[in-house]
Parts: sequence; C-alpha cells; structure tokens
Amino acid sequence: TERCRQQFAVDLEGCFRSHVECPRGCITAVAECQRAPKADDEGCRLACASDLKVELEQCRRRADVHGCEGPARVKGYKCKQQCSAHSQPKLQECLGEFDDCLGVCIRAMGAP
Repeated sequence: TERCRQQFAVDLEGCFRSHVECPRGCITAVAECQRAPKADDEGCRLACASDLKVELEQCRRRADVHGCEGPARVKGYKCKQQCSAHSQPKLQECLGEFDDCLGVCIRAMGAP
C-alpha cells in the first residue's frame, strides 16, 4: 500500500511538471488530515479484537464452544464495522479537501 501511495505521489507530481510544490502540499495536507481518523479507527479495531479474544477465551470454558464462538465473532465483526462507520466520514472529508486543493493547483497553473 505504501509503495502505491508513493507511486501515486510521483505520478501526480509528474502531471504538474514544474509546479510540483502545490500538489506536494496537497499530499502532505491529506496525509495530516487522515492521521487522526486512521489512528482512531486502528485503536477502535484493536479494542474490538481484544474484546473478541476475551469472549473467545470465555467460550472455550463452555460446553457449547462452537455455539458461543459464532455469535462472539459476529459481535466482533459488527464492532469493527462501527469503527469504520465512525471514521469514514472524516476520511471522505479529507479526500474532498484533497480534491479541492488539487483544483487550486490546476487553476494556479493556468490550466482550463
């Protein structure tokens, strides 16, 4: 993923030729904008995984291990979905700001 992001940055800068500082600024700004929501999402998912691990350990102490594990896994999956649902709007907002920033760069170049 990181290699693809780096290649995207290089390719994007190539589109702007001698005006690369503007898109570089946009790339830096979007990365900074996404940092907090990505960290929140990761922390939330780790909490979900930790809760799932505890629940699965408790299931192993029950007679109906498989009957217990299924619902626990579904609960863990739903927990992770809630993490994504919480972080996605902010990440989308960051991408919108990125698009706007690139628009400013294009207009600054004098492109139509």
